[in-house]
Amino acid sequence: MQKHTKFKAYGGFLRVVVSLSLLSAIAFVFRGTLSAVFSCLQNVSLPLFLASLAVFSGVVACNARRLTLFLHFHSINISYIQVFSFNLLALFVNIFVPSSISGDAVKAYRIHQMSGRQEVYGLVILDRFFGLLCLVALSSTILLFSGVADFPGNIRLTIFVLAAMTSFSVIVLLHPGIARAIDRFQSSKIPRHFSMQLSIIYTAMQLHRYPGKIVLKAFCFSLGAQCFYILNYYLISKSLDLDLPLTFFVFFVPINVLLGLAPSMNGLGVREAAYLFYATTYIGPDEALALSLLSTFTLILAGCLGGVANVVSKNHWSGADKVKFQLK
Repeated sequence: MQKHTKFKAYGGFLRVVVSLSLLSAIAFVFRGTLSAVFSCLQNVSLPLFLASLAVFSGVVACNARRLTLFLHFHSINISYIQVFSFNLLALFVNIFVPSSISGDAVKAYRIHQMSGRQEVYGLVILDRFFGLLCLVALSSTILLFSGVADFPGNIRLTIFVLAAMTSFSVIVLLHPGIARAIDRFQSSKIPRHFSMQLSIIYTAMQLHRYPGKIVLKAFCFSLGAQCFYILNYYLISKSLDLDLPLTFFVFFVPINVLLGLAPSMNGLGVREAAYLFYATTYIGPDEALALSLLSTFTLILAGCLGGVANVVSKNHWSGADKVKFQLK
């Protein structure tokens, strides 16, 4: 237990160091453009920025629908409104805990508290992974068929890497043989008590066990979330009056989401570096930094609003006693 606590502490410290180091390096290298960055931020179109916030709520709504779908398949009949509320809570947690998966951990823990079902953790991981998989797959497919040659070299390389990662992930997630091999490994190498718990979680994560109708619905909700996500970033850029094509965000949104998993404070610093690496193909570094800061501010503001909404929603239900679960 003490080793685990130390490992978590070191991990948290590493994330803080990575984010602060990258932010400091960016501030130093682009110190001559900082005044232009703040000037750009002062000219934000408030109606367009508020519209981007409203669109972001569609991302949360679609993601909540997808997780509810997986939960109901396992007869964990938690309501959609409660899942939506836990997604808002996850956004809030991600502001203060240095990792974008911390919110998912809190969400899984809360649902597990209400249901008593161990596979909840596997379902939250599956939901997260399935969302990322669809995000990368759809973006890679659209960009590959819309003419990759039209994009700069750094973007073309990233598209091919994303396509390769997607193909590999699909094989791992859908191939029953790989699932059986992992099951055999954990049953032979891990103590029985932990092996049984992991088996429950891992079984829930195996996408090939789900009917095609469930997978198709989950894919449709993921598609909806992706469209809202792309529109959200596009509106943020328009609120700054930036000349970025919509196709850029089709490519950049999955990159931005994946960067949230990097060892950093919810992608802080890493995200800014990515904007400078990719967006400066179309706009200046001052505009790219302004877009990055406003996007980060949107996530923080959405998290704060989510935290308030989650607290308010608790006043309308007394908790687990108002939810009936049909256990297998």
